[in-house]
Amino acid sequence: MRRKGNMGRQEPPTIVADLNGNVIYLNNRAKTDLYPIKIGNSISKYVDLNYIRKLSVFDNRIDVVVPTGCKFEKVVVKIVGSGATKTVELCFFHSTGVGDDEITEDKKLFSAYAEIIGKGVTGSVKLNDLVLKVIDAMQEDLRFAYRKFEFEKSEVETDLYVNFNHLSTLIVGMIIALNEIEYRNPIKISVDKILGNFVFSISVSTNTFQNTRGLHEFMELYPKIAMRLMFLTSLCDADGIDYDFLIRPNEIKTSFVITEMINKTGKFSAASFVQDQKAFVSYVMDIFMPNTLKAEQE
Repeated sequence: MRRKGNMGRQEPPTIVADLNGNVIYLNNRAKTDLYPIKIGNSISKYVDLNYIRKLSVFDNRIDVVVPTGCKFEKVVVKIVGSGATKTVELCFFHSTGVGDDEITEDKKLFSAYAEIIGKGVTGSVKLNDLVLKVIDAMQEDLRFAYRKFEFEKSEVETDLYVNFNHLSTLIVGMIIALNEIEYRNPIKISVDKILGNFVFSISVSTNTFQNTRGLHEFMELYPKIAMRLMFLTSLCDADGIDYDFLIRPNEIKTSFVITEMINKTGKFSAASFVQDQKAFVSYVMDIFMPNTLKAEQE
């Protein structure tokens, strides 16, 4: 399992800047793909600093814009941290096409991020039950009524205190992303406890003719779902979830170590109000399914 925080091969070209727009960090991909940018330079070459200042007023904000002065077609702008520690993160992407409709859909997706992050409701759940409820709720939606799932239950039946809204978002979002790559073969879900860690795996069998690993390689092969993966991995970063993306010639597999998001104290971070799960799953499906995809499946 690779660590989510590795600033290396897993990431797209990434720049971190202070709120004045001065570069304080570059990963290796950025040093190569955005040469000759270096620490101390301004990010104004790529994005409007007035836009950055307006966005940075808020916490937990993500947006996507078309950058200038580089070979990439999209840049995801993330406001990370709070107060004096707040920084701006720019992640650069190629795109199969950047029309107004695509950018609008991406912006709608990211506009929901702060609301999802803000759903800090922790409750007691069994992981097996949570997965089954998510699958049932998705299959009640016409867009997934005939979707096939294979769920391998965990032997662990202990009640765990987790943020079920965040975990449901991760499961639903990843299912939708994989469904767009392969919509015929069953999506396989498993919950395991490995060396004391709770691991969710979501996979699908498909002919990729590829053998690679890592978030960046995944996004390069499937750019149409890159923005959704950025949403999900940002949620993982916020919750301390490790993730791994593995592509084999006959399978795509994603794994998430959710141990850090489990509240081991049993104390609630917020009132234990349980939103109607079906309604929440439907809400997340609407966020992650672009209008074009909805129209094709309705």
